[in-house]
Amino acid sequence: MPECTYLEFSIRTDATMTTEEMARRAARALDCVFEKGYHLETPAWTTKFLGMEVHLYEWRGVGNTRIFRLHGRINRRKYSGTREGEEVTFLKTNIDRQVIDLLGMQGAGQWRTPSKADIAAEIDFGSAGD
Repeated sequence: MPECTYLEFSIRTDATMTTEEMARRAARALDCVFEKGYHLETPAWTTKFLGMEVHLYEWRGVGNTRIFRLHGRINRRKYSGTREGEEVTFLKTNIDRQVIDLLGMQGAGQWRTPSKADIAAEIDFGSAGD
């Protein structure tokens, strides 16, 4: 069975500026163009690269602090087909560390991978709107 490797990342930073300003900084660092859009129903800055749909948006973290979430997830349309009708095994490669390093070196802030406490707080915040 053929294999197909795809990339993904999910990182956070404290929100110390507007989302639009962070989108400008991240775009310069990642060499892409963000546009206004949505991640699910949340207003976000979006772009596509390396087979990923990328979303940047403000959220709430531990202690209800403002944070930015930056996610790169598989663009399902790019990977929905199979080669000549064959089944394909998909292998995920996480690039959190590489994106964090690039953003930091290019002046787009200090990013981190989310801890379990971060994720729990983010889930609580998201559930509060339900």
